Amino acid sequence: METKILNIEKNNIDMSSIEQAAGIIRAGGLVAFPTETVYGLGGNALDAQASQRIYAAKGRPSDNPLIVHIADMESLEAIVEEIPAAARRLADVYWPGPLTMIFRKSGAVPYATTGGLDSVAVRMPNHPIALALIKASTGYIAAPSANTSGRPSPTKAKHVQEDLDGRIPVILDGGDVGIGLESTIVDFTEEIPTILRPGYINQEMLEKVLGTVRMDPGLNEENKKVRPKAPGMRYKHYAPKADLVIVEGETRAVIEKINALAREKLDAGYGVGIIGTGETVDQYPFGVVKSIGSRSSEETIARHLYGVLRGFDEENVEYIFSESFKTPQMGQAIMNRLLKAAGHQVINISKNANMSQHEGGSSMAKTIIMDHPLIQHKIGIIRRQDTSSKEFREMIGEIAMLVCYEATRDLKLQDVEIETPICKMVAKELAGKKLAVVPILRAGLGMVEGMLAMIPAAKVGHIGLYRDPETLKPVEYYCKLPADCSEREVFVVDPMLATGGSAAAAITLLKEKGVKNIHFMCIIAAPEGIKEMHEKHPDVDLYVGALDEKLNDHGYIVPGLGDAGDRIFGTK
Repeated sequence: METKILNIEKNNIDMSSIEQAAGIIRAGGLVAFPTETVYGLGGNALDAQASQRIYAAKGRPSDNPLIVHIADMESLEAIVEEIPAAARRLADVYWPGPLTMIFRKSGAVPYATTGGLDSVAVRMPNHPIALALIKASTGYIAAPSANTSGRPSPTKAKHVQEDLDGRIPVILDGGDVGIGLESTIVDFTEEIPTILRPGYINQEMLEKVLGTVRMDPGLNEENKKVRPKAPGMRYKHYAPKADLVIVEGETRAVIEKINALAREKLDAGYGVGIIGTGETVDQYPFGVVKSIGSRSSEETIARHLYGVLRGFDEENVEYIFSESFKTPQMGQAIMNRLLKAAGHQVINISKNANMSQHEGGSSMAKTIIMDHPLIQHKIGIIRRQDTSSKEFREMIGEIAMLVCYEATRDLKLQDVEIETPICKMVAKELAGKKLAVVPILRAGLGMVEGMLAMIPAAKVGHIGLYRDPETLKPVEYYCKLPADCSEREVFVVDPMLATGGSAAAAITLLKEKGVKNIHFMCIIAAPEGIKEMHEKHPDVDLYVGALDEKLNDHGYIVPGLGDAGDRIFGTK
């Protein structure tokens, strides 16, 4: 099949080109076209065979729903069972625009379009070419992004041609898109409106119209047993060909870390790419360096993200190291796409130079986020609401054992002469290091067995703290430590690091007892907790199974897993 490219200006639309493309859609064919977000691959949303052709052209799993694009509210009424009043209010504010809403579908929409679901995702784009095409064809165009599945979304016709040349008959080239990230998706089939995919319209903007809006927990974890309700929820998306790693933290520390990683890979003979901003690119002397935009203009970061990722494919690099881009309005959406492109590979570091109160004057506190598949798999199990207390306890212990393995990799070794059944030899053993495990009661008890499975000679102490429900501040009620605790390397353990108050208080107590060498281990952390720990104890390394989105108003981690203590011990 020959793919024709029809150039068309959004401010002076050639209706003959629109009619040519609309005729292809009416006949069951596919057309790529621009929207204000990214280029879409469109077909007749009410034709099951057209939807199947979209899946085939993209190489997209058929249970990954397509978004139906419309040009007016009257069209919406024909394809959904009902339109909630809240959805109408949101449409009044943000349609046409970069917003997709999910409703209960009517019988007019085939299951091939909805990925087998009884719900349908609908959007009214704010782009004159897209709206003209919708009106001239069937009134309903199913359109995911116009790229092969898993690749970075196209923000210009050239990107579409790279992926779909020879697979579709026509590409409408309307120039570069404006926003550069896919639409925000809000689910109205839930009791509380739920964001399934962040975009240009962020949670704060939505809540100004709707009141309470929640983030779907699936944004931060992958559950292959759950059918995705919206595009991009389950499968790895937006990915370049190279292995992508995000480095988070204070700017200077991030630059130092990326340069060290780049040099290491270059010395090993690999091609390396680096993603920085206009403010930092001149500080990266190694590898292929690309600016994604300016931190003072987050729209430039969003607009260039996919183009930069695609550009590295042309450079044939094998590793890409990227700064993090948590900007005020679009940062959540930008990081959602970047995290998926990286397969959630993140190195989190923090550097605090004001360390005069600590011996040595300065130090680097590490936050190590565990990306091992076994750890992430087991965390996915304990997050599930239907996991039993027995299985939850078992998984907590197993995760603790795996995290302990990582946390102890820097322990010093010494030579020792031993005798095997065959001969004498020099082996390795821990260099006289005395260890202790100190759980924060009560949830921390769930991690002790796993820790002792790895370091059975360690002694165990206990610190009892509870969080005042009004102030969210820690209150001590129990403390018993090994007599020689000050001589030991201590691992403080607690499944959850939420506000960081209890963990910081426990470590302060240990320091008051003379303990100098302390590490903290948890399974799930909130950014607020990590920040608190680095501010209060910048000399303490943090070992974290998963870094979640935020704390809610009650101080619980979102998406989190609920109350770890209650789930370990089966209490409420």
